[in-house]
Formats: sequence, structure tokens, C-alpha cells
Amino acid sequence: MAAKVLDQVRCNFVENVGQVVIKQLLDDLQKDRVLNKGEAESIIEKHPERADRARNLIDSVMGKGDAASRAMINRLQERDLALSTQLGLQKELAASVSQEEQHFCLSSPVSLLKHHGQTE
Repeated sequence: MAAKVLDQVRCNFVENVGQVVIKQLLDDLQKDRVLNKGEAESIIEKHPERADRARNLIDSVMGKGDAASRAMINRLQERDLALSTQLGLQKELAASVSQEEQHFCLSSPVSLLKHHGQTE
């Protein structure tokens, strides 16, 4: 779900994220073990233009799946709340979490037992 959210905001992210935030996200995502040092350095070294760095960063993270994408969304919210608000990430992430919680609640053993009248 989170990778899909990033895909939906990709163009706007590329157009609006600043160089400083890109570097902060690269550092943060290394700390979170989403990217390794080589991947982060490659984004900086192989892409001198800000937009190319942003594009490569978001594409790399989306390619790693939902957990990595969720980490990037969380870090972007920490680093640039204005941009994450402009991208609608608070709303999208809240909806994503809500759906995941609903799925968990519906599929947890206790709720299944309650549904079938097998608990007090």
C-alpha cells in the first residue's frame, strides 16, 4: 500500500523536494537500513541534478516494497512536513494504517473466535 502511495505522489515529490531534504532522507534511510551506503552514494554520485536524485531515490525505495516505502514516508514527514502535507501523505498514510488495522482485526484469532461465538 505504501509503495502505491509513493507511486501516486512521485512526480510531485520529484518536482518539489529540495536538495537538503534528499540528503537527509538518504542518511535517514541508511539508518533505517532501507538503503545501504553504496546505494545512497550512487544516488548522489551518478545523479548530479536534484530532480534526478529525487527520482532515483523514490524509485529505489518503491522497488524495495511497502515497509521501505512506509519508512520513507515517515522520514519525509519528519524532515519536511510542508512537502508531505502538500503531497497528501498524512491523509494517505492514515488511510493505509487504518486499512491494515482493519485487516488485522478481522483476521486475528480472537476476533475470529468472537465472530463465531467461541469466546466470552
